[in-house]
Amino acid sequence: MDIFVLGSGGAVLPGHRFFTSILVRSGDTNVLIDAGSPIFKRLYDLGIEKLLPHYVFLSHYHIDHVEGIFTYLYDLEARGIKNTPIILTNESTASKLKVALGVFVKPSLHPEIIVFKDKSEEEIRINHLKIRFIPVKHSVPTHGIVIKDVSVDKSIFYSSDTLYMQELSSCIDKCDVGFHEATIPIELEEKAVEYGYHSSPRQALLALSKCKKKILIHLTTLSFKNPIGYKDYIAAEDGLVLKI
Repeated sequence: MDIFVLGSGGAVLPGHRFFTSILVRSGDTNVLIDAGSPIFKRLYDLGIEKLLPHYVFLSHYHIDHVEGIFTYLYDLEARGIKNTPIILTNESTASKLKVALGVFVKPSLHPEIIVFKDKSEEEIRINHLKIRFIPVKHSVPTHGIVIKDVSVDKSIFYSSDTLYMQELSSCIDKCDVGFHEATIPIELEEKAVEYGYHSSPRQALLALSKCKKKILIHLTTLSFKNPIGYKDYIAAEDGLVLKI
């Protein structure tokens, strides 16, 4: 499995980062996790413009996680590419996405959408991939995702935006790579709801405690306002590439 971080920033004060978006290549299947960044631009920036996503997982309907999908559909048309990616998302996101597509995108470019329930944990199989959708705690219905390649027994986890959930660590036991949002600094943990239902770097690493490789994402200029004492983690940067 190859993992390409197209964007690693949060919606507010992302600094030099593009909004969060991750491309996962596993065999001949490419899955884009969230579409916050301008997709084609970031693929070209990383020299992987041929790795077009077959599926796009949208964790929730906030602009920093979905805005890239609209221009991407037109970019595909401009390049003569007729196969649009299939969207994977929850009921709430699908409902809002359909409205936005109706406003911004002509009907002939509308993608197929596979919908799962807002608050349920569900699993689907796509070729050699087992994909599990895990509900998390955010200000709108939101899901994290686990992608497991059963052919090589490797898996990755992505939390999306969420309050700290202690129970996540058991849900993602033994994932090879875990991405967890780390939007707010440690001193704002007690005001996490007020600051958008987010987690701190300290909380993110607790949630990722059972993952082999721990990566902080959805970072802002506030995330590391106070340094943390952990060493066993990576603070994601745009362009980060991992192979597992």
